[in-house]
Amino acid sequence: MFMFKLNENGTVTATLAPLGGEPGDDLARVRPRAMAFDKTGLMFAGGDVLGKTKIAPELDAGQRAAFVLAFEDNGGMAWKQVYAGDSASGGPAATGLATANGKLYLTGFFSESLDIDPLGPAGLVQRAGYNPFLARLDIAGARADWLHAFDGTGQPGAASPFYAGMLGAEVVVAGSWIRQLDISKESAGGILPPKGDGVTDTDIVAAKFK
Repeated sequence: MFMFKLNENGTVTATLAPLGGEPGDDLARVRPRAMAFDKTGLMFAGGDVLGKTKIAPELDAGQRAAFVLAFEDNGGMAWKQVYAGDSASGGPAATGLATANGKLYLTGFFSESLDIDPLGPAGLVQRAGYNPFLARLDIAGARADWLHAFDGTGQPGAASPFYAGMLGAEVVVAGSWIRQLDISKESAGGILPPKGDGVTDTDIVAAKFK
């Protein structure tokens, strides 16, 4: 992963050293998937890493984690957050970012496990198959305010990216899914049954949160 900043004339004004795999882990990968900006000039990059990388050297070989990096206007890193699963199962990927009112909304999906829950006693969410999630981070403190871990009802195989965008003061999350998707079990409107056969047909889904 590499980044650079251009001015209006196309001249490079700031660069970031490549963030790739650590020596000795030939299978390590860094996959940037999303970018966002806020009014203070911070830039955010999100994605996922596999194995030992310069972003997450603490991971085991083959372990996957989602990451969010915040950069100052001059290209310097302001803060970093890495959200892993447990080492025995899949893990998360960050695929969408949006900012509003000092908050950063992070969405994506996880396979089997995700360690981001600020309220859980061990901070670990475990659920079979692939499952989307939405988290709100405080930009100043770089910590998660809350997490919604949706129930993908055991969807196997792979998951498509989920994206986030602001609609006024509300955040909209959209993506595609095959099986039933439980956004909220508190209301009937929060349970989205498949429109197709629930096996191979893909549906477009969207939800809005305050």
